[in-house]
Formats: sequence, structure tokens, C-alpha cells
Amino acid sequence: MAGILKRIGEGFKGAVSGFRFGGDAGYASGASDFFGSTGGWIRRSEYDYQREAGAPWENSVFWAGLRWIANNYQQAEPCVYKRVKGEKMPETVFDHPYVRLMNDPNPDYDGGVMAWGIVNSLLCSGRCYLMVTATSIGIPSALYWVPWWQIVPRYPSDGSKFIAWYDYTVNGKTYAVPRELVIDIRMGMNPFNYRIGMSGTASVLPQICTINEGARFMAAITRNPAVFSQLFSPKTVTNITPAQHEELKRQLREQGGGENRGGLLLPNIPLEVHKLAWSPEEMALD
Repeated sequence: MAGILKRIGEGFKGAVSGFRFGGDAGYASGASDFFGSTGGWIRRSEYDYQREAGAPWENSVFWAGLRWIANNYQQAEPCVYKRVKGEKMPETVFDHPYVRLMNDPNPDYDGGVMAWGIVNSLLCSGRCYLMVTATSIGIPSALYWVPWWQIVPRYPSDGSKFIAWYDYTVNGKTYAVPRELVIDIRMGMNPFNYRIGMSGTASVLPQICTINEGARFMAAITRNPAVFSQLFSPKTVTNITPAQHEELKRQLREQGGGENRGGLLLPNIPLEVHKLAWSPEEMALD
């Protein structure tokens, strides 16, 4: 029996040592997008929602959620516990170096500021990277949050290692960073590239675009009004010169749009006015 178990163990060990990790075409070639591999577009749609959505935190609804989560995330203070033999409840290790490092990660900002970077990274891209600086004997001395679009996990072409190093791009230069100096936090595993996490924001890009477009339209229509509400046509003159045409457009913009809404227009040629659209009051925007 012992011999059988030994052979099974040796076979399992050999299988593990020969395991090869799969790759992702985008990351193998060095490509990276804002929301992760293939995470910036919606299937069955040719519309580029990632480009149109822009930075998610510039969306009012997303920002409200980000602020709430980040503020509450900071309420949970980092702690280190130690299990004690014979005790059901672990003991709290006070003044542990890890706790000090999370509360005061570097000379430039505190743990509360870094928490915002962690939460924003996980919400937007499903992955967060903290760069570690260490002393000459390898003791971590500082942590720095790194934007997820600046760092890419790398691996050998034969797939012999899951992640071998990270490419960090800053100021137009790319540096190979040992994996021991990168804290890699992921939300699950992205099926398209299981070396990164899953972006929940990528699934709601159409909704973000809808809110952004709605806000821009409402602002434009009340400011400009930004849509052609009236058509002006010459009353007696059959043809107007390009100069007259441009001058009329300028007068309409300056005397009837923006802060001058409701002003008087005194054109130098007779015009007929045809109503094409509704006013904000008629549209009941409130």
C-alpha cells in the first residue's frame, strides 16, 4: 500500500511540474486596455463604449458609488491575528509591521489615500497593483499604488510560469519588475486572461454612456439650446451670399444662445421663422 501511494505521489509531482499555463493573445503581444483584455467593448455591438464612456469616475453615478465604497472601506482597519494553540479565538498582534505599512505606506501619502486607489482600481478594472520598495536585506519599506493601465503581468512563452514578472511603463519607458515587488490584488479571474481580475464596470459601460450622453444633452439643450429649434429662411431674397450666411449664424449664436437666451435678434435681411422643435418648458425637462 505504501508503495502504491508513493508512486501516485511521484506521478502527481511530475504532472504538476510539467503543467503549462495558457496565454492571452492581447497580453502576450503587450496590448492592454482600460478595463482588461477584451473588457472594453460589448459583444454583438460595433459601438466603442469604452472610448465613449471615458474615465468611469467622471460619471456622476459611478463617482457617488466609488466615494461611498472608498469611505466605508477605510473604516475596516488592517489587523494581523495569530492563532494560539488550544484557543478558539486568535490573538491580535498589535503594532505589526504590516499594519504600520498599510496605515503609512510611504512618505508621500497615507493609507487613506492609497485606499481610494485600491477601490477605484478594483471597481474599474478588477485588478489592483501596489509596488513594493524594500531595504537592502529585502524588508518592505514602502508601498505605492500603480494605475492598472501602466502595469502588465508577463510570463514565459512556453507557459512554464503563471506570472514571471511585470512590465511597468512610466514616462514612455518600460521596466521589468520582479513579481516579488508587486502586490497583485484581483477580483476573481478574467476568463479571457486569468492573470487579471474581472472588471464589473465593463459590463455597465452602455449605462455609463447613457448617463453621460443624457447629462450632456440636457446641459446643451438648456444652454444653447443646442438643437435646431427654428429654421430661418430669406423672405424676399432668393439667394444670400456665404458672408451673409455666416453673419446670420453668428448673430443667432451670440444673440440667442448661451447666456443671451431670450434676447432680441435684429437681422439685416428679411426672414421667415419656422418652428422645428420644442422648448425646454414644452419638453417638461423637470
